[in-house]
Amino acid sequence: TGWRGNHAQSGTAHLLLGKLAGPQNMDTTQSLPVLSISDLRVELCAGQQTTTVLDGVDLEVARGETLCLVGESGSGKSITAMSVMRLLAHELSVVESGEIFLEGRNLLALPPQTVRSLRGSTMAIVFQEPMVALNPVLRIGRQLSQALRYHDRSISRAEAAKQATSALGEVGIADPAAAMTRYPHQMSGGTRQRVMIAMALLARPSLLVADEPTTALDVTTQAQVLELIKRLQAANGMAVLLITHDMAVAAQVADRVAVMYAGRIVESGPVELMLERPLHPYTQGLLASVPTLDGPRQPRLQTIPGSVPRPGSHLSSCAFAPRCPLATDQCRTNRPPFTGTGTGNHGVACWHAKVKAA
Repeated sequence: TGWRGNHAQSGTAHLLLGKLAGPQNMDTTQSLPVLSISDLRVELCAGQQTTTVLDGVDLEVARGETLCLVGESGSGKSITAMSVMRLLAHELSVVESGEIFLEGRNLLALPPQTVRSLRGSTMAIVFQEPMVALNPVLRIGRQLSQALRYHDRSISRAEAAKQATSALGEVGIADPAAAMTRYPHQMSGGTRQRVMIAMALLARPSLLVADEPTTALDVTTQAQVLELIKRLQAANGMAVLLITHDMAVAAQVADRVAVMYAGRIVESGPVELMLERPLHPYTQGLLASVPTLDGPRQPRLQTIPGSVPRPGSHLSSCAFAPRCPLATDQCRTNRPPFTGTGTGNHGVACWHAKVKAA
């Protein structure tokens, strides 16, 4: 079965769990969710044709908790983030069904002006590539100050500049006063990402959405940015939805992990369970592709054959069946329901996963 091995015995889970530290040890079980997504179905439109890109997504993130949404490119992770932030173009997308609650308010039922007032104040996003997100012709100080004054017109320019400088210092920029005078192209990738995090946290939002915030960074800078997010989360009690394709990143920062494939959550649960006892073959494949320092040396990393299917092409079957070594006719003709395993909040959508009877 290739990459379907027991990762708790292989050493992968042990190595990843050894990196765990920070907010995942916080008790969030009694907290009401800051973000709650229920049965979210989104279609993208091209002329007269529509394609389902999110198909019944359910997610919750509590205050002080980090949920990592994991999956390959094309799984629907960024569409989920854009849906939460209400940044999908109305002429190109349709929300067929579902609800997105932010601190008890249904974002899908709010007028655009209200949603705009929530961005940057109650919810904020950090994008994958800061050079694209930042304005290339404005100095960093002006961009941060404008963001502050957009949400609070009573703040003077001098006070906004003072708070912006302080925010740059909070995210670990060595000379924040000098950074205020620079343009984005005059900074390194890691520093630009710190600027984006500072901008996102200026108003102390309840929810931070981080969409692949470390993908373009080297390993050392990646670790620094992840540690920064954890530290600021602990200080502010934020809920964090962190999107990544890397299970090793999830192991470092997550309380819970949700694995997405072809627009659907196929497995979710506490990070320890997901790393030690993954049930879905796709989750097992993602873990098997993570390099480890212990165990027998392998000439090359294991891979998952094939690629993510075209969106909307497997609405009545298991989308992973063409790539799965366990696939049967049942998988190819009937989509498995998402079922609780009877252990914690662990759930999986797979006909071959061994789950306890409810």
